[in-house]
Amino acid sequence: MLVSLGVLLVAAVVVGFVTSALRIWIDRVFFVIILLTLGHLPIREAIALNLMVLLFASLSHGLVRREGWLWGAFARFPSWEGWAAILSGLAGGALGHEYGLALSPKFLLLLLGLYAIAMALRLVFVKPVEGRPTPEHPGWIVPVAFGAGALTGLVSAGGKPLAIPLYNWALGHKLPVAYAIATFGTIGAALGAVLAHQALKGYSGAEVLTALYAWAGISIVAWLTDRVWSPKLMKITALLVALVLFLVGLKFAIAAF
Repeated sequence: MLVSLGVLLVAAVVVGFVTSALRIWIDRVFFVIILLTLGHLPIREAIALNLMVLLFASLSHGLVRREGWLWGAFARFPSWEGWAAILSGLAGGALGHEYGLALSPKFLLLLLGLYAIAMALRLVFVKPVEGRPTPEHPGWIVPVAFGAGALTGLVSAGGKPLAIPLYNWALGHKLPVAYAIATFGTIGAALGAVLAHQALKGYSGAEVLTALYAWAGISIVAWLTDRVWSPKLMKITALLVALVLFLVGLKFAIAAF
């Protein structure tokens, strides 16, 4: 494996708890941070590994969660919107990762740092709105899903947390629908980015094994945390995570210079 079992155990506990407490079931920004800081992986390897974990998480969330996202969510909005998100995310993820492979490690670290800061601000200041009876500008799904997918391919942390407010605020979708459309986009983006990496660089057996161990550990801890979840836990965790993300993002951004 690429990192020690101790690092994977820390990652499983931290990422699994945060994932469940914040009800953010797919995105794995903390995992790539741990791979960089505790696992001491080069940033390109950390991104590639996190993309595979993101793909496993998005597929398991979409296929086997009790809500039946992939099979039942299309009934909540016109089916073309879901396919537009998947295909646009697929293209964005592939192109974003291809572009990211050409960037310098320092610039990738800067992007990841800025992403972490943006996520911190989003957790504190961005609140969901009710949504409109008839969503507006449905064509915007394509550029939003493509942009979120490109961000996913670049830094692997996932564009979904930034796409949900856009679907909710700008397009007027109710929060469950915005969440579902963003989930479809993330599935496409993760798949596109992993396929691009496999075509351009290739995954080793050690990388696949490490990703499977990480995904399994994170999923188990997330499931256990879900048993004791409460709105109060979510609120406290959001504030702590925002603080940590802001500080880590600031550190990464400064280190990039």
